[in-house]
Amino acid sequence: MPFSIFKKIAEERIREAMERGEFDDLEFKGKPLTLKEDPFVPEELRVAYRMLKNAGFLPKEVELRKEIENLEEYLDEEHQEAYGKIKKLSALLFHLSQIRNKPLQVEEEEYYAKIVEKIRLYKKQKEEAKEQGPTKINFSKLQVLLSIRSIALRKR
Repeated sequence: MPFSIFKKIAEERIREAMERGEFDDLEFKGKPLTLKEDPFVPEELRVAYRMLKNAGFLPKEVELRKEIENLEEYLDEEHQEAYGKIKKLSALLFHLSQIRNKPLQVEEEEYYAKIVEKIRLYKKQKEEAKEQGPTKINFSKLQVLLSIRSIALRKR
């Protein structure tokens, strides 16, 4: 935490300079930066990375991201929704494993059974909704809910 005070001072001075307009006439303002070197690659690896890049090779992470993006393009709306839920679930499980400071083995934990049950119930509800046809809107219930919501917003 000793650097947090310096960070606050720096941010305050940058904000003041922006208010004074000191950044308005910079040479490359509004233009994309073309970085020849990746600043996050260690100095001793930059030459090797540049050679691989010039030869058409990409780091494994970049290749995987491109492959994921290509596969995501082929998903229709229904699958996009399911894919989004899976991504959110993966992120939550990753976050939980970070908090626990050890990898989370979903298959061995109580979460696995809960996840499987929720997915099963969701599928069942979706199938039942398809069988029933278009959902009928209960306008009286909707009106009551909207009036309750508007009252709650007025109290704030």
